[in-house]
Amino acid sequence: FLERAANLTPDPHGRALRTLEAARRKRLAGMPEAAATLLVTAEHGPLNDLERAVSLRLRAQLAEDVSRRDEASSLFLEAAQSLEPLDVGLSREAHLEALFAASNAGRFGGGVLAPARAARAAPPPPGPPDATDLLLDGLALLFTEGHEPASPVLKQALAQAREEEGRDEHALRGIRIAARVAAELLDELTWDELATRHVRIAREDGVLSVLPVTLNYLAGLRIYQGELDEAALLLDESDSISRSTTGNPGDMLRLLLTSYRGDEYESSRLNGVLEAVAIERGEGQIMTVCDYSAAILHNGRGSYEAALAAAQRATASDDLSFSSFTLPELVEAAVRSGETDVAVEGHER
Repeated sequence: FLERAANLTPDPHGRALRTLEAARRKRLAGMPEAAATLLVTAEHGPLNDLERAVSLRLRAQLAEDVSRRDEASSLFLEAAQSLEPLDVGLSREAHLEALFAASNAGRFGGGVLAPARAARAAPPPPGPPDATDLLLDGLALLFTEGHEPASPVLKQALAQAREEEGRDEHALRGIRIAARVAAELLDELTWDELATRHVRIAREDGVLSVLPVTLNYLAGLRIYQGELDEAALLLDESDSISRSTTGNPGDMLRLLLTSYRGDEYESSRLNGVLEAVAIERGEGQIMTVCDYSAAILHNGRGSYEAALAAAQRATASDDLSFSSFTLPELVEAAVRSGETDVAVEGHER
């Protein structure tokens, strides 16, 4: 309806605004190519500084949707800094997106330090902080100073996320990132509550652009709970949506599932596929999951030196949650390989 309304709007500025909003809605509905086409049309119209910053943020979101993480992080950071003097709330949202995208880019990106420092320098929220504000402050602390100072703020963010009842784009983004933070803090109950809520709302409202992400988060939790068949069903649903929207199936968590099942042949096949995808997309998080999955598989089969090498690669990264999850695998592999110093250091971390 917005796209049709834009076509019927004679005023150039009004037409550009409606086209921009139509692009945003197309993206949420899981139609990134149509959204990108509309965005180009909107950007050719007369937009003011705030509207141009909003369009830049949407361009970053589209880049993130098709897994161009490092590019997305740079665009988010540019949008966040453009928004700072215009709309502090939107600026802080874009800072959080920049930080999250940089973490997902991992070893193939420019690192999390620059966006984390920019986030710490961002203007404070205009009112009482919501979950997004607390997540931004907590993650900025996590990536600059570590878990000890960051954990109290992140725990407060999770408590706030559990209480918030919104279902718009802002709320869904907060729930999705909070679920990943709950995984990082090993808060299983909050992880389950937030991921389940996000999946329910995204299904009910048809928000197909982000539903596969949280289906993967929920599948990851089911893997750790030993509910492997349920995890497989969630991954099947995620893959079906991803293939119809972005064309990118979510093999990353499927690799983790095959490693927990001890399927050496399928793990090796998926690992090879995903390493090529990671290099093509510049998405280091995929490489970390490959190494993490290899550590699980090799520890399970008693190949401890191979497990140790894979675990050391995974824990050397800054990827949110996956690097931390690998630490127990590192400790086990190091102990059984006689690498006591490595085991002690991993245990302390």
